[in-house]
Amino acid sequence: MVSYKPIPFKPIYYITEGGRARLLVLLWLFACLLIVPSGMLTRILELTGIPLQVYGLQLHITVYLPMIICVPLCLTFGFLWAAIPAYLSTFFVALIGDMPLFWIVAFSFANPIGLAMLVMIYRITPSSINLQSVPAFLFFVVASFLASLSGSIGSFIWTYTNQVDLHDFFRVWQGWWMGGFLQSVLICAPLLYFFADKLNAWRLSCFPDNEIKPETRSAIKMAIILITFILITFTWLALQVSLMNIEGKVSLVVDADIKNDIIQAVEVVSFPVLVYISILAFIGYFIFYFVDYWALRLEKINDELKKQNDQLYELSIKDNLTKLYNRGYFFNQVPEVVKSLRKGGKSIAFILIDLDHFKHVNDQYGHLAGDQILKEFSVLMKNQAIPGQVIARFGGEEFIFLAPQLRPEEVRSMFENLINKTLKHEFIYKEKSIGITISVGAYVTRMLDQSIDHMIDQADQALYQAKNNGRNQLVLKSD
Repeated sequence: MVSYKPIPFKPIYYITEGGRARLLVLLWLFACLLIVPSGMLTRILELTGIPLQVYGLQLHITVYLPMIICVPLCLTFGFLWAAIPAYLSTFFVALIGDMPLFWIVAFSFANPIGLAMLVMIYRITPSSINLQSVPAFLFFVVASFLASLSGSIGSFIWTYTNQVDLHDFFRVWQGWWMGGFLQSVLICAPLLYFFADKLNAWRLSCFPDNEIKPETRSAIKMAIILITFILITFTWLALQVSLMNIEGKVSLVVDADIKNDIIQAVEVVSFPVLVYISILAFIGYFIFYFVDYWALRLEKINDELKKQNDQLYELSIKDNLTKLYNRGYFFNQVPEVVKSLRKGGKSIAFILIDLDHFKHVNDQYGHLAGDQILKEFSVLMKNQAIPGQVIARFGGEEFIFLAPQLRPEEVRSMFENLINKTLKHEFIYKEKSIGITISVGAYVTRMLDQSIDHMIDQADQALYQAKNNGRNQLVLKSD
């Protein structure tokens, strides 16, 4: 499924970066040169409010060429990539229409507002934009209808500044939203059907995939409020405009009886429209609380899943007994640490620690006593460590430290201190005191081009030497 995933709008950065990203920006700028002036054709060719007979009804549509490109561009590349040429095209249309500058600036936001509604709908409900399934197409139809209604606010500014009469206002207003809606369904939808996958594959070759975080409950609720408000406002405005248009025609009727019949007929029609508006409000209210309820449930479920995932992750990287990192996690971390130190020419220390004669402890006091000693000793090590160091259980009674940026004398001081603390610590099991000593082998180096296995092997050789020398001591190698 190809969902809405916008490309970050950073054209200057992409141009300086070069490569495919620069090519995309250059193509976008070329598209803008085509999109922006094409809006003037609506004015020049008088494509506003074109009458259309449908089953005896006279409808009006407006053909606005820039939106044919801006709608697919918005869904495949992102809001700002489409909103900017849409704004500029509308700006120049208003400019050649001699609209006052203040109203030009406000009027030019009409189509970007429609695009914003389209994006918002696709953000709160991540449907596919390739329209190769019936649900995806129907979703696009509904989203296009709401977006067209949102953008038709521009018709009020247009008719106000041009001081057109009521009949022309109705023609411009209906033409705006109906024309935009039909353009989207009849032209933009096929474009997305045939080219959305290809455009997505091409943009992925220029940019990495961009994940969008799920919208919060408040954002979803606000979207429902806005959509319901637009539907109710549109219905109410349609009623008012129709009534004003009818009143204008009724004033031309001479016969009083006919005039009264028309007024009564209008009143009869008005009532079901008001009922419909009330139903819309109720549906919006119901959806609001329905979505709020399920969004809250989903948030709780997601929080619980996140908590469980975090727990599973902890189990996967931690040793179950000592709660230190396990061997696998240690070897996953080492390459990144070495890589970061290699750039600065800094040192790294690998330290291996082994509990002396631990097999005798298990044989004499039992494995439960040994487990308790391992846990207590792990706490001693964690208290000894500083931020940035990684401690892991290497296997059995053996542990490993990864200590970045420590000098040999700092390693010696730190681990001789640990040896003394361990020697003096009372390990109590069933009221029996058990004495424990440790042997430590350390390897400190700035030669970070060596393999990780080699550096650990150097620490292991130092540990072996510490044991041969009588245990309860540190042997440190450095180069």
